[in-house]
Amino acid sequence: ALANRPALVVASGLLVGLASTPLVTRHLGPTDWGHYITVTSVIFIAAALTEGGVGNLGVREFSTSGEAERRSFMSSLLGLRIVLSLLGAAGAFAFVLLAGYPRVLVEGTGLACVALVLEGVRVTLAIPLIARLRLGWLALSDFTGQFVTAVCMVLLVVGGASLLPFYSVTIAVALVTLTLMATLVRSEISLRPAFSPTRWRSLASDSIVYAAATTLGVIYFQIVVVAMSLLSSKLQTGYFSLSFRVLSLVNGIPWVLVASAFPILARAARDDHERLRYALQRLFDGSLVVGGFFSLCVIVGAPFAVAVVGGPKYHPSIAVLQILGVGVIGTFLVATWSFAL
Repeated sequence: ALANRPALVVASGLLVGLASTPLVTRHLGPTDWGHYITVTSVIFIAAALTEGGVGNLGVREFSTSGEAERRSFMSSLLGLRIVLSLLGAAGAFAFVLLAGYPRVLVEGTGLACVALVLEGVRVTLAIPLIARLRLGWLALSDFTGQFVTAVCMVLLVVGGASLLPFYSVTIAVALVTLTLMATLVRSEISLRPAFSPTRWRSLASDSIVYAAATTLGVIYFQIVVVAMSLLSSKLQTGYFSLSFRVLSLVNGIPWVLVASAFPILARAARDDHERLRYALQRLFDGSLVVGGFFSLCVIVGAPFAVAVVGGPKYHPSIAVLQILGVGVIGTFLVATWSFAL
């Protein structure tokens, strides 16, 4: 029943994801919360840089290929994604070592790198669901991840855990959601990766220009978090990280919305350019309106959001969130144009 109501599931997932955050921010305090978000930002950047548009390339090919070609293509794509994720994990770990971060951040990055590889496999396995517009199951998978995260976080807070165990939550979430995704698609694709460098070169040549054009638009907020951790104080990084956490929930919305139209765009780009032009114009108009609305909500609602999520200790985060809120409309447009490319 839930799988047939993707909008309801997405909204529920956002609420569940937000529910545990006030407990965690108060438990960790600004400094440790800043440390936590710094590591998640480093991992996000590593994932974005090594993903290279492979997922969207996979949806395009799956949407436009025949049944016979899909299994071979998905096996090669799965193998490529595993290798890229391992490279991203190695790069992230090397960065935190060279940056001279405290030991807890280095250990936390090591745990998060395990989740990075598992999540890369899960995202690749989700391609058939996206291509076939099985949006309810996608939303249910995301909700499951948010729910497991919230439960684990609450248990750690109740148990009075230190910072390091919070990084391990991502591994538990990745294992649960990967198992669910594999169960959903095992009848449609092979779950065995194929390691074919020749095929990978072809895939990489298709995606590298797209990645160069769009990656910065995905990771610019995370770049600022990492810069703050290196250039500013631990306390100010914590204030910025709380604002970033609130904003990250909002910034996930345009990618979910536009992703639902991606298979349609892929077929129109191949067969009907007039239809593609019409669809992009409607998406652009909608992104301006909806993005502008969410941007205004973030700016006006910043005092309330910070009070709920962080409490009085995070009062300086209000001004930061209001400034960042201006960029929300840009995120909506980046999502639309990225899928168009």
